Amino acid sequence: MKNYYLFHSKTKFQPKQIKDIIAENYRDDFTFEMIEINQGFIIADEKLFDILETLIPLINQDLGIGLTILVSHQNHRLANHVLRFLIQKGVSTCRYLGDVLMERLMDGDSQFNLFVIDEFKNIPREIILTASMFIHCGLNAIKTANKLYIHRNTFNYRLHKFIALTGLDIRDYRHALYFELASRLLKTK
Repeated sequence: MKNYYLFHSKTKFQPKQIKDIIAENYRDDFTFEMIEINQGFIIADEKLFDILETLIPLINQDLGIGLTILVSHQNHRLANHVLRFLIQKGVSTCRYLGDVLMERLMDGDSQFNLFVIDEFKNIPREIILTASMFIHCGLNAIKTANKLYIHRNTFNYRLHKFIALTGLDIRDYRHALYFELASRLLKTK
């Protein structure tokens, strides 16, 4: 599954330097795009996170650029708002969207809640219920199908539809955490 690694640096840097550092340490294909002079995104799988978690402190120390990276399932409004929040707080590291949202909610900060709810407003109710039950059943497909009284193929169809509509593969723990937070917010709305 591909993730978006949205990045921002405090100072101007040479994109080729960062791209080359990543290419030396991450052997799979990735997309590297600059949006502005100090902002862009990388599209790669989840393996890049572990590499960046180690590289970011070294890059920031050696190049002095204050690089902040937010990992999300999409390059959307919520992710960009959370990235700006991290930048304002002076966070120079690599973080997952769900982890940041969990911390904000635990601190009583609800500034991102409407963005989260808005992301799922056009998803059919049965698709949301199926995805929520999948989380509730510990990502166990058979248990989920049984709890919903549907055939396993129907469950698979709904799960794949959820992934296609949201870009959020909840079979991955980090994405499941994000959707668990989102589904709780959807219930309170």
